Amino acid sequence: MRTAFLAFFSILASATTALASDILVMEAYARASAAPNASSGAAYVSLKNQGAADRLLSITTPQAEMAHLHETKSTGDVMSMEMVDTLDLAAATTLSMKPGGLHIMLTGLKAPLKKGEKLLLELTFEKAGKLAVEALVGSVAQGPGG
Repeated sequence: MRTAFLAFFSILASATTALASDILVMEAYARASAAPNASSGAAYVSLKNQGAADRLLSITTPQAEMAHLHETKSTGDVMSMEMVDTLDLAAATTLSMKPGGLHIMLTGLKAPLKKGEKLLLELTFEKAGKLAVEALVGSVAQGPGG
């Protein structure tokens, strides 16, 4: 029974889905670098909070110097990105990151992101703790689900 349990969670982790306490991370993906010398990139996840309110405190990856939450905003004809320090997750809600909105900004990439590779992310939540996630790198214009 223990082996079946571990196999089940291994399958979930390899399917770009992971579970930490009451937080379910789904649809984890990153876009491939557009240039061979790219030093920044973007990743996206959906967070489903199945429990009490929680807060995403930080994100790290061994594949970049920094990983931060950013939100793209539009003011008139001007697009800008603002860093988001923490992200509150209300109880029993789902938040989906997407291009043109909330996303994980990767800076200081140690190597360009290549289609088919995996990006390792560690999300730290106030209550749920640390959660390791593998995000599949898709095409330059990748969106959720492929």
